[in-house]
Order: sequence, then structure tokens, then C-alpha cells
Amino acid sequence: MSIQTTPRRDGHKQAATARRLTSSTMPAQHVLDATVEFLDESRDVIEKIGRYYTVWYVRSSKFTTRYYVVIWNYDRCSYQCSCGAGCKEHSHIEQVSAFNHAKQMEQQSQEELSREAYVQMFRPCEWEEVA
Repeated sequence: MSIQTTPRRDGHKQAATARRLTSSTMPAQHVLDATVEFLDESRDVIEKIGRYYTVWYVRSSKFTTRYYVVIWNYDRCSYQCSCGAGCKEHSHIEQVSAFNHAKQMEQQSQEELSREAYVQMFRPCEWEEVA
């Protein structure tokens, strides 16, 4: 008498499936260690200016409430990220650079507008002769 059994799945495939299912809902421990959580934020980059330094928080591409911490490393004269890449160029540092560039361009345009208004204020008036 032979017993017929259904083929069992390989244990490796089951473990991979379990990892895939659990990773989509809960961050891994190294992600929890490298990020902070902002529940009510929708911005991709958050800038916090402190008394002595500035900190940028960059939204994780996978977990929308988790943000990586980016600071300026004065010893290396470059940005440093908490994700593990350190000072190497990667997406988080590129986002902070783009954010700062856009902010700088906006400040320059505001300065130009205020400069034009100042010049307009002291421009000599054109007098019309009254007949």
C-alpha cells in the first residue's frame, strides 16, 4: 500500500515569502535604528534649524512615516546620512542638495525683487507740465 503525499514547499521559499510579507508592513531593525518617525508629515524633506546646526529629515521611499537623518559633517565638508551610506553620494543626500539649491534660488529671487522695489522707490519721478 503506497501513501500519496502532496509535494511540500522548500523551506527556503517559505522563509523568503514570509520575509517579503512581513517586510512590507514593518521596517527591519536597522531601518528603525537609522530613521525617525513623523506621523503627520507629508513633505519629502524637512529642515530643522537649530542653534548650532541644521538637520534635514528625508522621507524613506518604502515607509512613508519614516525619515532618514542627514546632517552636515564639518570634518569631511559633506553631508552625512543615517542610512548607512555615510558621506557617499546617494538619493538622500541628493534630495537634501536639491532642497537647499531650490531654497537658495528662491532666496535670490526674493532678494532681486526687493532690490527692484528699492530702486523703484528712489527712481526720480517724471514730471509732466501742466498746461
